[in-house]
Amino acid sequence: MGIGLYLLGLRKVTDDMKTKKRADRTGVIVATDKSPRANSFSFSRAPPKLELQMGRKWAVENQIGKRNLAIDDCDSKQSVYIYGCKDSVLQVKGNP
Repeated sequence: MGIGLYLLGLRKVTDDMKTKKRADRTGVIVATDKSPRANSFSFSRAPPKLELQMGRKWAVENQIGKRNLAIDDCDSKQSVYIYGCKDSVLQVKGNP
């Protein structure tokens, strides 16, 4: 009445049925060298933006090469949206 009743309908899996034992599926796969491609991601030349929108979302956009960005008066209910920034550092400070 134990486990044996469930196992009666199962068949034995032989080595030729196992995927890991198939000779036609094994072998060495050679990786080809790829040439480095150009950077396809381009940054827009829109003006940089760092502002609070609708009192609850900080928008930080198109900041390139600015290492001293800071949001000092951020609230825990506010969100920060960062888009199009490159080589920039943003510090978010505020009350938890």
